[in-house]
Amino acid sequence: MQRTGVANVFAYHDERPEVLEALERAIASSGWSTHIVRPAQDWLLAESVLPGSPSPTQLREAGLGVAEGAHELCRSTKSPPEVRELALDQPGRLATLPGDFGFVAIGDGRAAAVRSCGGRVPFYVWHGGRAGRAGRAGPPRRLAIATRLTDLVRFLPAGPAVGPELELDPLVWGIWSAGLGLAPEHRSLYRDVVAVPRGHAAVWQDGALEVHRYFDPSPTRWPEPTAASAREHAVELRDLLLGSLEDDLDPSGGNLLTLSGGVDSSSLGALAAGRLGLPVTSLSFVPEQPEARLRETRYIDHLTAAVNIERRFVEPLSRRRMCELAAKAPPVCVPVLHPALCALPAVTDECEVSVLFGGEYADEVCGSYVTLPDWALAMGPAGLPRILGKLPTGRKDVLRWAAWQLLWPLGKPRIAWPRDLPEFVRPDVRAEYREWRRDHLRVAAGAPRPWRFLDLWSEQDGYVAMNWEAASELGVRRSMPFLTRGTLELVHRCHPSELVGPGTKRILRAALADDVPPVNLLRRDKGRGPRSRADEDVPFGPAVPRVLADCLLSPSWAQPPPRMPVGLAAALSPVAAAASLLEEARRARVLG
Repeated sequence: MQRTGVANVFAYHDERPEVLEALERAIASSGWSTHIVRPAQDWLLAESVLPGSPSPTQLREAGLGVAEGAHELCRSTKSPPEVRELALDQPGRLATLPGDFGFVAIGDGRAAAVRSCGGRVPFYVWHGGRAGRAGRAGPPRRLAIATRLTDLVRFLPAGPAVGPELELDPLVWGIWSAGLGLAPEHRSLYRDVVAVPRGHAAVWQDGALEVHRYFDPSPTRWPEPTAASAREHAVELRDLLLGSLEDDLDPSGGNLLTLSGGVDSSSLGALAAGRLGLPVTSLSFVPEQPEARLRETRYIDHLTAAVNIERRFVEPLSRRRMCELAAKAPPVCVPVLHPALCALPAVTDECEVSVLFGGEYADEVCGSYVTLPDWALAMGPAGLPRILGKLPTGRKDVLRWAAWQLLWPLGKPRIAWPRDLPEFVRPDVRAEYREWRRDHLRVAAGAPRPWRFLDLWSEQDGYVAMNWEAASELGVRRSMPFLTRGTLELVHRCHPSELVGPGTKRILRAALADDVPPVNLLRRDKGRGPRSRADEDVPFGPAVPRVLADCLLSPSWAQPPPRMPVGLAAALSPVAAAASLLEEARRARVLG
């Protein structure tokens, strides 16, 4: 049994007993839930505990639906009822509880959705419905909380006699179609659904929903870097990674590592299979071109020869192949953009998969191109003489340093968010995106705090939602050892020069010098992803559902061409597939 447990949670509030009774029957008959309770008047709470996860009864009885961190809450000095009241009445003090946790707290006429600091399990709050009693109108009295948008689509009561259907948010779907998992201003892929940011709690009371931040690890000023602090932080990082792997992985097997052969995934493979001796299977994607494939497999082969990787899945990948894989992704109502998630059903058919783990967020925590803007800002205008001999990536860093010093004060930070959305997106949606991007970057640039760029970059939270939706649909637990409360607190205590300059991933290379084969640990490049000719046209297979075409596609794309440039096809395919599931869920809805 694992010390950590994860679950999906669905909670619904309605003043009509007949609606709650019908919903309970629908959820029970679906086979989705492992527990259904009525924690308070007018409330229904359902949990779907993933295999291998504990689910403490005392938390459920206290009105807590726990998605992650149940073991932390059980060890807390506060009792479960005290945890519930803290979330409902004083959400800003949740950070005083030790550990990392995500849960729903329910009381009479109020509720809180608390997302963990690391945010492995997302939380969504739907608050778009009004009272359904005849002859009465007033503030919203219907509320739904879910850890997956797919479950919200499946179970939210809707219909002429119940309430409105979920509608797509064109801006967010447009951003996802550009390959960017970003939702402005706590929005989500669906209208009237709030996506709770990591380290925040959404509290609903008296018909009003407020989002409170309870976890903010950012310091008020940059720490002074010393050799001693760098050594201490490296040791701490190693301990954190080992602790996460011990807590999350299954000692009996079924641990699937997404292994690219780069520094981050190789480090996790060496720690899990080598240092901890846990059974690990790997899934790798390599370029189709023979020369590039040979280069990438050399690193993968070196690691798997050094540590005991039980079984390997290696697949050549191109943009054309990514289009094909999109059709094989787990059936969820979120666009699945990552090929590993699309390939996961096929892997689970061939071998047992209990946990999927990988190196997500390592670039942010350990030092990479993401760190360079904060590194430049931390050095300040007077820091150039000190950095000339310690440039992270080469001479061009001097120009980058000058650009960031100039552009940040002008409210024009450079960030790898597209300046515009794809050509198939409606012109008004593209204009809304450009305006939001300009205003948001200007506000972020003016924030007087360290690690401004890291905080801005970390708003790209969609990959977490995508991973959670797809993996848990297959009963697979998701582990991201670099994205935890401990690693977030650690990086915000570091000075950027501990992460980059000279070179990148300085803290990780120092932490794991005795654990990871040097060929993998000292690798300087990030590897080569799939390549295709820019002008290559491919067949566009999926039909674009009407619900997506009406809200997203420009008039000239009302009927997408049967063949289109490979880049556009790779972007539109998973978006169309996710929207199709929304239409299917509406047709198959049992309730309403």
